[in-house]
Amino acid sequence: MSYPPPSPPPGGGYPGAPQGGSGGYGAPPPPPGGGYGSPQPGPGSGGYGAPQKPEKKSRTPMFIAIACAVLFVGAIVLGGGGFGAYLLLSGSDAEETTQTDPTDDVPTDEPTDDPTDEPTDEPTDEPTTDEPTTEEPTTDEPSVDPTDSELFTLTTGSPIALEQLELDDGTVMTPDSGLYQGVYITLTNHHDEDIGLQYSNFFFYDTEGNVVELAYAGATHNDGIIPPGETAEASLVADVPSDVTLESVVYRDIVATGFEEAVYPI
Repeated sequence: MSYPPPSPPPGGGYPGAPQGGSGGYGAPPPPPGGGYGSPQPGPGSGGYGAPQKPEKKSRTPMFIAIACAVLFVGAIVLGGGGFGAYLLLSGSDAEETTQTDPTDDVPTDEPTDDPTDEPTDEPTDEPTTDEPTTEEPTTDEPSVDPTDSELFTLTTGSPIALEQLELDDGTVMTPDSGLYQGVYITLTNHHDEDIGLQYSNFFFYDTEGNVVELAYAGATHNDGIIPPGETAEASLVADVPSDVTLESVVYRDIVATGFEEAVYPI
């Protein structure tokens, strides 16, 4: 029995040749991804046999660290310089304040030109005066109304308004201004001295407050006085225009009123 000859391996060649899917006679198969015998390139690179480039590292953190170091050193330098200047200035001020002029401790007999060292005759304090105060002195004496005097009594009667005046001797008088106005009065003396009943002891006030002098006065005591305890009657008349109205009669006497005005309405 004979055996059939062995079949050649796929792809041909001699026995013992490496098996592959392609290639020439006895040639080893090429490695995947490159040429014959070339090393495989790394990721992202090309070219035959080119080595891979290392990745670049960022230098930003290094720059930040350097800047912080510079700022820190500068702050230390500035702070130290300022503190040193403060110490120098403080020391110079202290030395200036502690130094004294030796001439200040030496007594001198020379007079100074300071006017405060010269004696003065002017008093330093204002002299007090005993000038009286402007306040009016008060008295306990009550004010006296002459009309309430116990030395006399005066009462007014009917008012007088005449266009002409007839005297006791029959003489007739006519007013120059227009009308005779006046009043009848009764005056009693309660004093132990005589009181006046003269022409100058009386006058009038009109309704405007004007003084009106007498034009005529007739009385039962023609001598012009009223003795103590006696009473006199009198008619007092003024010559006034017809549009003037008398409001009051005034009596004043040195004994009866102290020459103060005793005013009585008409």
